[in-house]
Amino acid sequence: MEEQLLQEIANFTEGWIKDQLRNRKFDRPNKIGGIINPSPRRLQGTGQLEQSVEVVVEGDDILVLMDFYGADILFGEGRRAGAKQPPTKPIREWAQIAIPGFNNLQESQQKGIAFAIARNIGQRGIGALNLFNLYDEEVFDEFQTIINELLERDDFAALGLDVEDLLDRIVLLSNDNFQLSIE
Repeated sequence: MEEQLLQEIANFTEGWIKDQLRNRKFDRPNKIGGIINPSPRRLQGTGQLEQSVEVVVEGDDILVLMDFYGADILFGEGRRAGAKQPPTKPIREWAQIAIPGFNNLQESQQKGIAFAIARNIGQRGIGALNLFNLYDEEVFDEFQTIINELLERDDFAALGLDVEDLLDRIVLLSNDNFQLSIE
């Protein structure tokens, strides 16, 4: 019975994360600790990160798996300033979808822009977007409401579990090497 409850929480978590990736406009930290508001236009990605999200129940834990760059940027610590710059190929693939007119540029110009973006990320860093921050009141309230609704159902009420215990069972991992991203 507990495994069924965990599976329902996993299904909700997977749907919620994919929805956030599709529809949320993120605030981004600037260099001096302030916030850069999201652009009024919606940036389109390749969809690869959303497709990589998989939430599975393993034992008593709910494992959220996704590509490493997503686990690091969305849930981890981001990339610190002065770190090694990211590879340019994925940046170029993203830019071909996300930046209007990018495909009309010559290949050398595309490579140059992708290199400049990668170098900038390496020099300045990029903050984590902290999508799944259970300390964020809005996120916590949404998950708490859903889990409480599940716990009030007759088939799960007898388990005697509480929301905090169930939230602590959600573990974020990278698909690439199954390293823990955040506890």
